[in-house]
Amino acid sequence: MTTPMPEALREQALIREWNGFGLQAPCGGEDQHYRVCILNGIEEPGETSGRYKRTELSDAEVEQLRTASGSTTLEQAGFYRGSFFKIHWSEHDKLEAVLDGLVKLGFNFQLCLKTLPSFGSSRGDVGFKWSDIEKRLIEDAEKMLAVKHLEYIVLEGDGYQNHFDLWNWQTTEGKEFCRRLRKLADKPDRNETGDPDNYYHWKRYCDYDQWKAEKESNAPPAKKARLH
Repeated sequence: MTTPMPEALREQALIREWNGFGLQAPCGGEDQHYRVCILNGIEEPGETSGRYKRTELSDAEVEQLRTASGSTTLEQAGFYRGSFFKIHWSEHDKLEAVLDGLVKLGFNFQLCLKTLPSFGSSRGDVGFKWSDIEKRLIEDAEKMLAVKHLEYIVLEGDGYQNHFDLWNWQTTEGKEFCRRLRKLADKPDRNETGDPDNYYHWKRYCDYDQWKAEKESNAPPAKKARLH
């Protein structure tokens, strides 16, 4: 599939990648795919934790994921750490089904977010939903807080700086955790509506939504099916 990603949509994706909890966005040009996850593999029973027997899917397993999710652009690719999955920008809506299928195949993986949260049997997962991401981000941050000083998260970041922005959290649990994290760090409350750092109100973030709305409003009415 060669359809280029609308520039305004790519701008949205890049903002979410760097300022929020978005996947690694397409770079543009020939690169029109989201980087989805890094495969850690299937953990072999009896092996030392963290060691995996197989770190890539067979062609048949990849095809099984495509069929289950309805994706035609899902690809497995190799890099120095092993294998990762990528998918064309136009099939972003099929990712939940892809990742759910990956968990059910028994594979462990890290999502291509800034903090690389992990999912799979090694974390006790039996399936995958988008709402699981926030739960895992909270879980991982709690572990970080337990073993490292809060200053590490606040100053050095390591991807955690986006945890402090209330608008990045969509669930009640996520927003409550964000407020607690800000209180621990002695940061003031933030007004989601009026905060200039809230990218949901940035013009360059909203341009795609406006472009899409205008395109849909100017689209010719759908033709009615002819009755025979």
